[in-house]
Amino acid sequence: MSRQSRAALICERFRKLAPSIIGEKAMDHVQTKFFKRGVLYISVPNSMWAQHVYVRRHDLIMKLNLNLEKDWVEDIRAHVGHTILEEEI
Repeated sequence: MSRQSRAALICERFRKLAPSIIGEKAMDHVQTKFFKRGVLYISVPNSMWAQHVYVRRHDLIMKLNLNLEKDWVEDIRAHVGHTILEEEI
């Protein structure tokens, strides 16, 4: 599997699994950015959402790796910045 395919798969699985861990409403504020060298980078609108993801990151990592049947994700890092919502496009 190519690096790009792996990154796309991890981002897609995060979007599917994360609502059960961080909440459905949180997904309006969390956007996957990219996956590089074992780290999934996400964008959140403010430090409150970054903290919300941070305290649940171990559960997210564990569920992602179990779902992928590989230990590809080592960490999740949140970047505070503007998240584009569908209704803004």
